[in-house]
Amino acid sequence: MSKTFKLGGIMLTSIVSLQLARMLFSFVNLSDNVSSWLFSTIMQCFCLGVLPYLLYRTWVAGSNTDFVRDVRLNTRISPASYLLAIAIGLLGYIVNIGASTVSYTALELLGYTYALGGGTIYSGPEVLILEIITGSMFPAFFEEITNRGVLLAALDNEKSDRVKIIFMGLFFGAFHQNIPQFFPTMIIGIIIAYMAVKSQSILPGMIVHFINNFVITLSSYGSQTGSPIGQITNFVSSFVYSNVIVLALSVAVAVWLIIICLRRFAAINVRYREARDPYPATAGEPAGSSYDEDVRVRIYDIYGYPAYNADNDAAVRANNAGAGVSYAAEAGAEGEKRKVSLKDYILLITAFVSALVVTVFTYIWGILR
Repeated sequence: MSKTFKLGGIMLTSIVSLQLARMLFSFVNLSDNVSSWLFSTIMQCFCLGVLPYLLYRTWVAGSNTDFVRDVRLNTRISPASYLLAIAIGLLGYIVNIGASTVSYTALELLGYTYALGGGTIYSGPEVLILEIITGSMFPAFFEEITNRGVLLAALDNEKSDRVKIIFMGLFFGAFHQNIPQFFPTMIIGIIIAYMAVKSQSILPGMIVHFINNFVITLSSYGSQTGSPIGQITNFVSSFVYSNVIVLALSVAVAVWLIIICLRRFAAINVRYREARDPYPATAGEPAGSSYDEDVRVRIYDIYGYPAYNADNDAAVRANNAGAGVSYAAEAGAEGEKRKVSLKDYILLITAFVSALVVTVFTYIWGILR
């Protein structure tokens, strides 16, 4: 069995364990707050944390170093990436408002009836703390390890960045297995997937994920308690929701700024990514000007301008000079290991289809109720 097949099996196991947890909790009679905290803890810590880790250690590789490397937790990236991640996270909140509005309206037009629930009751500051831990910190860490780390490792043999990003975004939308969440989480998932692919690190995505969930939690808290921080988030939400024109303009500006940030993010991480993922030269190809030109063309194709400039070009040329020689020498031996077939992806595809089927079922259930 190939490594791709095994990693797909880990994703499938995580998805199935989430489905089982949802079914079990449908029989649990607890308050909305306690049920939410308990479910989130089990889902995040066990289904998306302990279980994938143990499966990786027993099925794929036996060391912590391998796990950390494969899920992109120790990749060196540009320090400025973290500042850009904060900006993207804040802008992503506005995009999430627009995506949620579009999703809500479309589903209602299609006959979907939203379930009425009490939601979180913020009876004290301890409730806010628990919500931040279970609703913001846990998802930002554990969902990124699985949905970006393990999934990106499973897609290592896919050459197209575009295919990786789109698939990871769709997978993240289906992963939540809830039709109202599909479109908003897919949009955020594509943004975070782009960052993970271009930097080969899941840490910036963790920041974006945390900020998005954290601001949503603060907004909910502020609407109930009238806290100063909550009032700020409510003011932003009220402004964006004031009318259709303001909503469209706000989302459009946020998307435009996110695109600028993402392009810059990719540009500053070119040399870091190339150090981890060097351009595979043809077997027997000597290092030299032709290899350097291939690297420049590849950077332009993947990142586009502004990544293609003199400073980055010089940095990448210097960084890949040695990698080109070794990769050329090893290409013949490693080439066969990199070839995968459809059967290697069968468990990963099954995981996606399984999550998608449950997502569609929640839509049908919403029409019938």
